[in-house]
Amino acid sequence: MTTIPSTDEQKFLATLQECLQPDNEKRIAAEAIYQDIPDEQKIVLLMSTLRNISLGTPLRAFAAVLLRRLFQTQYENFWSKYSPDQQMALKKELLARITQIDDDETIRKKICYVVAELARNLMDENDQSQWPEVMEFLFQSANSSHSTLKESSLIIFEAFPGIFGNQAEQLTQIIHQIFLNCLNDQETKVRYTAATAFAAYLKHNCDNAQLLNIYRDCLPFLITTVTHSLGNTDDDTVLKALVDIAENVPKYLRPAVDDIFNLMLQTMQEKDKFEESRRHLALEVLITLSETASGMVRKVAKKYLNRLVPQLLEMMVDLDDDAEWSTKDTIEDEEDDSNAVVGESSLDRLACALGGKTVLNYILTTVQTMLQNPDWRYRHAGLMALSATGEGCHKEMGAMLDDLVNGILVFLKDSHPRVRYAACNALGQMSTDFQGTFQKKFHAKVIPGLLSILDDHDNPRTQAHGGAALVNFSEDCPPRLLVEHLPQIIEKLEQVLSRKYQELVHHNRKLVLEQIVTTLAAIADTVAQEFSPYYDRFMPQLKYLFKNAVSVDYRMLRGKTMECISLIGLAVGKEKFINDCYEVMQELVKTQVDFDNLGNDDPQIAYLIGAWTRICKILGKDFEQYLPIVMGPVLKAAAFKPEVTVLADGDTEVDEDDNWEVLNVDFEQYLPIVMGPVLKAAAFKPEVTVLADGDTEVDEDDNWEVLNVGDQAFGIKTTGLEEKASACSMLVCYARELKEGFVNYVEETTKLMVPLLRFYFHEGVRAAAAESLPLLLECAKLRGDDYVRQMWQYMNKELFKAIEIEPDHEVLGELFLSLGKCIETLGVSTAFKPEVTVLADGDTEVDEDDNWEVLNVGDQAFGIKTTGLEEKASACSMLVCYARELKEGFVNYVEETTKLMVPLLRFYFHEGVRAAAAESLPLLLECAKLRGDDYVRQMWQYMNKELFKAIEIEPDHEVLGELFLSLGKV
Repeated sequence: MTTIPSTDEQKFLATLQECLQPDNEKRIAAEAIYQDIPDEQKIVLLMSTLRNISLGTPLRAFAAVLLRRLFQTQYENFWSKYSPDQQMALKKELLARITQIDDDETIRKKICYVVAELARNLMDENDQSQWPEVMEFLFQSANSSHSTLKESSLIIFEAFPGIFGNQAEQLTQIIHQIFLNCLNDQETKVRYTAATAFAAYLKHNCDNAQLLNIYRDCLPFLITTVTHSLGNTDDDTVLKALVDIAENVPKYLRPAVDDIFNLMLQTMQEKDKFEESRRHLALEVLITLSETASGMVRKVAKKYLNRLVPQLLEMMVDLDDDAEWSTKDTIEDEEDDSNAVVGESSLDRLACALGGKTVLNYILTTVQTMLQNPDWRYRHAGLMALSATGEGCHKEMGAMLDDLVNGILVFLKDSHPRVRYAACNALGQMSTDFQGTFQKKFHAKVIPGLLSILDDHDNPRTQAHGGAALVNFSEDCPPRLLVEHLPQIIEKLEQVLSRKYQELVHHNRKLVLEQIVTTLAAIADTVAQEFSPYYDRFMPQLKYLFKNAVSVDYRMLRGKTMECISLIGLAVGKEKFINDCYEVMQELVKTQVDFDNLGNDDPQIAYLIGAWTRICKILGKDFEQYLPIVMGPVLKAAAFKPEVTVLADGDTEVDEDDNWEVLNVDFEQYLPIVMGPVLKAAAFKPEVTVLADGDTEVDEDDNWEVLNVGDQAFGIKTTGLEEKASACSMLVCYARELKEGFVNYVEETTKLMVPLLRFYFHEGVRAAAAESLPLLLECAKLRGDDYVRQMWQYMNKELFKAIEIEPDHEVLGELFLSLGKCIETLGVSTAFKPEVTVLADGDTEVDEDDNWEVLNVGDQAFGIKTTGLEEKASACSMLVCYARELKEGFVNYVEETTKLMVPLLRFYFHEGVRAAAAESLPLLLECAKLRGDDYVRQMWQYMNKELFKAIEIEPDHEVLGELFLSLGKV
């Protein structure tokens, strides 16, 4: 490796030390210096730091973390800059460092992670390792007499279970023996590490049933290791490994299901022996198994439900008897790891996994007793259990809904405010789970019951929850039913609004006021024009709130008031709202002007975007002049990038709308006002930090979540993500309704939206990006065909790539729909026509460097630019695959796909495209059957002429075979 002057080493060590400083300014400055060092030089300096044992563990460990990050994220940039001798020297030194068994354990483990990362990078496209020495090292270490070396080999194996590449199958017996030996090793650490490595290996081979069967004899030793870890240590890594196996290869555990259920239930029961977190992990094993192998659990483990369900309900009783709970004005989210929260979420998951036929009787048997208990906590838990099981036990609970609802209504008058709260929760959740039916059957009982809760001024938290339940009820309630109760609802909301406004002024209490404003908005949204007679009773007070609730403490209240005003305006219409509209607009503009001073987590952003959208619907043409102001926040939110932490394999710990209204085309004059904030919101970028294995230092209070994208776990800061999704949806709205009026923002919006097709941290963002593409093409037509073609060239590769790798079924549907609409907008000739030059007789020269080829079609020679043709063929093949696999589930995409495929029967520049088009026709007709015979006949009429013509002139023998096969199937 390159030699670095000692002065540079000293500067580098000082920089690393500063990077570990708690002082933000010093740390950020040091990180900037570190980033400016070339990657290939960083490697040398970090290795030098690792060698220097006098530096102490923290600094050397940090160097190992940074080294791994470089191999994770920058390998392609620096590795080729080293000579083969330098590469070999680095590989040898890394392996040698692991053999220093007297070195610090932390350092050794982190170097193992570095080795695994380098080995991953040195696997070629044929899955052949370019580092044979590392495999030899693994086998020697695994069979060593030193437990430290055995553990090191297993750590590498766990971090990269695919390390043997295409040689894994022929090495199966050797690998199998290593696991068998290590799971039986005398050293506890070796057995525990073997268990976690084994879990990673099973996950890596989860689809290989034959291979998994070879390892069946390891299962008893795995269960023995789990049992030992529970009884002899506080280390939960082995139990977490069992959770991973239950999640990824549950059927492997079938022979041990009885042992697992008995062991986990026993662990859950022993409160004095085990910490709460460990008992929760034991529960997670059982719930995960129920979710991933529900049939197996129903068949083999149903006998354990009479023990499991009561334990879940017992956990839900574990509540603090806080006398001030119901009077607090600020709601703090319950800790996710509390017994009550874990028990409730687990009951919900169990019901969804196994269904009501299996679990409901066990739940109701216990709940009936709980509801009669004099201790309020049992009644609360029983009602919350009914809330949690409605989704999973929908059919069975639906049959007994009358008895359940009548029973719950009684508890709206319970002596304890938290029980009344739980009754509201149950009614609100049932309004959602049994929407439609619930409202029609029980409106006469539920609405008066919830209105009575709004009189509970001594217990504002319960009072607010009654308002929230009324929102749930009204959102899915037929308007005519809600109108029957509208006078009583309006009278109650007016009373409470006035009283809570006074409490805000005199006591700074806002919890119930925020909820009542939201409830009022939901009622107006549902009853629409029927709200008009009550408009003047609320609008003056709402406008006053909006103007004066300007302090930081009132941001949420102000945002909800914006929402309420705009929803009421939309409900009653322009004529009624117009006198107040411009006054409201001035306040919105003031907020917009101060937009840059709003933090990304300011709740007003999402409400502001939604309010602009509704008001532009109301104003129509008159809104156009505001667009430059409005677009700022929307683009900011849409461009938001979430803060992301890349987690190592197995590391899952991080320190922890509105329905858019259709815009009127006359919105255009306000576009310059609107667009700035919209684009700013859409472009919001979250912080990103790459964490090495075990590096979990992120702040729990900053809304971090773990997200799995493919095989990689990320820690992502979720603040701003919903606003980003809202902003992207708004951009879709503007483009759809304004068309050519949006042309000045097309380029900026396109550059923003296209990369978001692969924004894997939020499905809504990807779906909005997909939906935007054909709309943006339509908007751009004002600038001419060449401009539109350039836009499509910018879009299409990313669109095809997104279709190829999209993990979510619903978003994939949006991508297909987007492709179809793009082609409809452009015309097939533009969308799929490559660059083609007609060559003169005897002219066979085209520029090879630009991917041009000569193609003969009949008697004519063409020069064709081949870039993108394979992507087009792949996209067509994927459409065929989805039509074949989804059948009737593909029906919503049949029309767009047919319009795409039929003209491609004569796409003579690629045989694969024509073959895929031919294969698609009978599949599309099959998919379309759901829409009836007439629809299928119309489709066939559209297809048949082109199919017969294609058969007549097809030049390729194999494609001709596909055409005849297609005709035969039709």
